[in-house]
Amino acid sequence: MSPPASRDSARRNQQGAERHLLQVLQFRFGDVSTEVAVAFQAMNLEQLEALMDATLAARSLNEFNCSLQSKTVE
Repeated sequence: MSPPASRDSARRNQQGAERHLLQVLQFRFGDVSTEVAVAFQAMNLEQLEALMDATLAARSLNEFNCSLQSKTVE
């Protein structure tokens, strides 16, 4: 795979992970702030995948936001 195609594929994977995280959050907790979506865009795919565990384990959106803040500080 050529480098531009590889970058396109990686970006699509990252956008898919962002979308899935937002869908799970919206399903579980309702409206999600745009700040959360912006934070997702600043993360790499590995960080987004790790955040999925926190998304599934969180008992509230506030608890998730605490996890998100700790991930963005790392």
